[in-house]
Amino acid sequence: MKKMKRIVLKNLLIIIFLFSNKIFSQAISNQSVITEEYVPKVIIEGKWGTNAGEFGRNFLGMGTKDYTPSSLAVNSKGEIYILDLVNNRIQKFDKEGRYLKSIKVESFKGWAEYETVGVPVDPNNPEGEIIDNVVKYIHPTEVLGINIAIDSEDNLYYYCHKNLMKTNESGESIRNPDARGEVWLFKNDKLVRKWETNLMERFEPSPDYEIEKQKLDRCKIEKSDKNSYIIIKPNGEKIQIKVEANVDLSDKGKLLKDDKIEIYDRKNKKFRTYDKNGKLEKISGIIPFGGVSDKENNFYKIESYTSVIRIEKWRLKRK
Repeated sequence: MKKMKRIVLKNLLIIIFLFSNKIFSQAISNQSVITEEYVPKVIIEGKWGTNAGEFGRNFLGMGTKDYTPSSLAVNSKGEIYILDLVNNRIQKFDKEGRYLKSIKVESFKGWAEYETVGVPVDPNNPEGEIIDNVVKYIHPTEVLGINIAIDSEDNLYYYCHKNLMKTNESGESIRNPDARGEVWLFKNDKLVRKWETNLMERFEPSPDYEIEKQKLDRCKIEKSDKNSYIIIKPNGEKIQIKVEANVDLSDKGKLLKDDKIEIYDRKNKKFRTYDKNGKLEKISGIIPFGGVSDKENNFYKIESYTSVIRIEKWRLKRK
């Protein structure tokens, strides 16, 4: 009887040890995964106007196009450039949001009022999607600023569309098929060069931007069973990963530097980063939509309100 009790006690201790060791191992594994969140802070707040630190706005009411600043860029020092579209300038602020200077550009020039209804969304693709609702525009006919960007050497680029509109035989303003794009290059905030381009949605200083962008979503993600997925890389290599029961991964992933893979968890609204062997390295909060990043992976975005415009800086914080 005593011998039987000793055997039962021994087996119980073994079970307790194995179970506790599994919990400990899981805890160590969880500790090795970095958890990050983006936390917003308003660093620039400006009124609508024309003075330094204020921003231009052209809005005529419901059903009309609202022209406000929509493009910004950040250099390696954390200094912020904002395309002040309606005021024909780029405003520069330091990393704390203090106004530094204005750089003159042509970004909002010439006027024409017209309605878009039953016309292509993309003027370069007349067979594409058609606008079926009436939108009234007070549209710049000569120059419309599109975006600004900064390269790895802190050179500033400004891109605009020129001669977008023309007058037809009936005196109506219509889109000009001969419209062109123009790029301005600034070094140390001084204009050094201009050149023409075909019309583009936006300008990026890297010639490989479009190629790089196409590569981002080239990993396929397939669910193999309840708690595992298969990552299929562009070269056909397959990696199996295990996930928690409450994780629902997207069917596409981004191939990052060092062959790492970033996948969106749709259920928890987080990004999960895996190394090249499929080990989970990081769980990150959602990156702000429509923003730009600095070298420290902080994100900046523009928010326009009725009376003010705000620039938010989303700092990456680890938990």
